[in-house]
Amino acid sequence: MPQDPYGQYGQQNYPQQPGYGQQTPGYGQQPNYGQQQPQQPAYPQQPDYGQTPGYGQTPGYGQPQPGYAPQTPGYPPQQPGYPQPGYPPPGGYGVPQPPQRRSPLGIILGVIGGVIVLCIIAGIALYAYGSHLTGGGSTTTGSVIYKDSMTDSPAGWTNSGSCTEQSDGYHITGAEVCYAPKDQTGTPSDVTVSVTVRAVTVASGGSYGIAVRRPSPGNFYAFEITADGQWVFYKAVSGGNSTIIQDFTSNSAIHTGQTATNVLKITAKGSTFTFYANGTQLGQASDSSYTSGQVGVDGADNSEVVYTNFEVDKA
Repeated sequence: MPQDPYGQYGQQNYPQQPGYGQQTPGYGQQPNYGQQQPQQPAYPQQPDYGQTPGYGQTPGYGQPQPGYAPQTPGYPPQQPGYPQPGYPPPGGYGVPQPPQRRSPLGIILGVIGGVIVLCIIAGIALYAYGSHLTGGGSTTTGSVIYKDSMTDSPAGWTNSGSCTEQSDGYHITGAEVCYAPKDQTGTPSDVTVSVTVRAVTVASGGSYGIAVRRPSPGNFYAFEITADGQWVFYKAVSGGNSTIIQDFTSNSAIHTGQTATNVLKITAKGSTFTFYANGTQLGQASDSSYTSGQVGVDGADNSEVVYTNFEVDKA
């Protein structure tokens, strides 16, 4: 049986380590926990190392840190930087920072932006509402004086002979002028009149359209178109005479054919007249004979046309 090389020293009775002398007080004997323990003796200087800077009396390690519990005798020293459970970390939890104040400039800019957005929304709403009142806004240049779809038995219009109310519009048969109710339209001077006209049957060379500034029976201005795409502007004079101010002129903006539909508009402002077909300006003319009067629509010899969406606006 091999000999225990350390048997001569007894059971686990190992020799002293060379160079270290006696065992450090407090480590060889187990403390008696039933009796009050004496104050923990200071640890001896390690041999041959001297007072190395940072390892000896190092600031922050030798003295207990604020917030740490005192060392319990017989337990190893606390590792620096690790607080006991239930204690706040070294230095506390810090002072809560006050909330940052929002810049007054940011608030002002936000308010201005909100006002601008509200103004834009209000403008769009007003535009939509105005378009609803004026049938889309494509035939108006000012405030509405009078407006009628002409499909719901328009009150005040002639409803006999050559001018009759029907479910699809206001029909005119032959060369007749039918005027809007004077009590609703008055006798405007500067005015814009627009209407949609559809040909039912039109004789060759026959013209039909809008009459304006009728100061008395037989006297008025007329802006008319033909089925072959021409327009004309003339002045009618009581007694059957008429004067051509703008002779028949072709324009591709006018829809042609026996059953063509066109949107006509005339603006009378002072002595200047401007003419439109389907949103396109056809031309202008000037005359100062009649300054105000009734407005209406007319037909052509041996023809039948039907009008809808009649509207009068201030020019």
